[in-house]
Amino acid sequence: MSNQYRLTVAGYGTFELNEAAAGAAEVIEEAAGGKLHVLDGEQRFQARIQSGGFPQKHYEVLVGNTTYEVQIADALDLQIEAMGYSLNSASSVSQIEAPMPGLILSLEVEAGDTVEEGQTLLVLEAMKMENAIRSPRDGKIKAVAVSAGMAVDKKALLLEFED
Repeated sequence: MSNQYRLTVAGYGTFELNEAAAGAAEVIEEAAGGKLHVLDGEQRFQARIQSGGFPQKHYEVLVGNTTYEVQIADALDLQIEAMGYSLNSASSVSQIEAPMPGLILSLEVEAGDTVEEGQTLLVLEAMKMENAIRSPRDGKIKAVAVSAGMAVDKKALLLEFED
């Protein structure tokens, strides 16, 4: 089963995309100017990423003379959302729970650390994949409830933020 993605383009709607479909397009990156040449079957166009970044999964992409705001939700985001958690209420998050059962491979933070939104907190191995669990907000870590090598169940408490 290939990874699923949801792209939300402001003003244009939401699109579901799987890894196989995304891989069908050929993207050639031009070193000078950061232009992308995209070839998708008979369609060809140029694009440029104006701003954005991976941790936030939010980009502004210029295609022709139009700038599109694109928010990307990957397979983990979709699974978290399916469990009833909102991806848009990050500032009110006070604790992080395991989105699925797995094994804690590494901890990147400890109690008392100050973290930024998008920073990797820990790595959870689940379904033979390494999943970086990232901070949904800026804040200070109050407590870490797990250690490397520990097996966790779905919804197990991983860490807490100070309010």
